[in-house]
Amino acid sequence: METGQWFLDSGASVRCTSDSNLLHDYILMVEPCKLVCTPNGEVLTAVGRGTLKTERYKIPDVLVVPGVQINIISAGKLYGEHELSMFYEVGHCSVKDRTGQEVGWGHLTRNGGCSTI
Repeated sequence: METGQWFLDSGASVRCTSDSNLLHDYILMVEPCKLVCTPNGEVLTAVGRGTLKTERYKIPDVLVVPGVQINIISAGKLYGEHELSMFYEVGHCSVKDRTGQEVGWGHLTRNGGCSTI
């Protein structure tokens, strides 16, 4: 995985990374919580949280979860909490705000996910 590369996942319910250096305003959780379940059923513990910032937008409450192999953004949370929409086309996807301004884009992966940002 390329440093700073994020994957837009329609099946994810949280935003997470194992690298706290990718986040602004990083804070440790007073009590780590077990809430990230991997596709193989493993439960991982979130130890902190912060904000992912790009040139065009910011995403708060990104969890830091040691052991997560890729950086994940929940597509559902982007839509529900940030009013951002995903558009899928042949070979790539884009993320747009409610005015239609593109705020992120990426290439579709073989498993149907989208690497973005």
